[in-house]
Formats: sequence, structure tokens, C-alpha cells
Amino acid sequence: MYNTCEPKKVSVKEKMAVLKQKPNQLFKNICEVVENSKENVARVINQQLTLMYWQIGNLIRHDILQSKRADTFRDKRILSTMSGELKLKQLF
Repeated sequence: MYNTCEPKKVSVKEKMAVLKQKPNQLFKNICEVVENSKENVARVINQQLTLMYWQIGNLIRHDILQSKRADTFRDKRILSTMSGELKLKQLF
């Protein structure tokens, strides 16, 4: 009868092969986690930038342009001044 409590006998050569393989697999797994995280960060940043620009455009359209195009000199001057002020505050 086979005793399942006995440890399996593994040769030194097999042990060395397993030890060499584990660091490689660990390295691959870590690289995969890092790459997946970078992709997720890039996706979230792009999503937030798109939302931010849409919200800014919406605010400008409603508050400054009152839902019309920036056709007049006054409208264009307001937008240009605001752009300069945002750059001074280092928001853009």
C-alpha cells in the first residue's frame, strides 16, 4: 500500500531547476503587475483629463458665452485673458 504521508523524493537537480524557475516566474509576475498598473493609471488620467476639458468648455459656454459662439471681439478677449490668468496660476 502507498503511504501518502511520505514526502516525495526529489533529486538535487530537480530542486535546482525549480529554484531557478521561481525567480523568473516571480519577475514575470511582478512585471505584469507593473505593466497592468501603468495601463490603468494612463486610462484613469486620460478619463479625468477628458472630463476636465469638457467641464471647462461647458463652463465657458454657459457662463461667458451664454451658449453662443465666441464671435465678438469682447468674447475672444475674455477667453484670451482667462487663458493667460490660468497659465500664470500654473494650472495649464
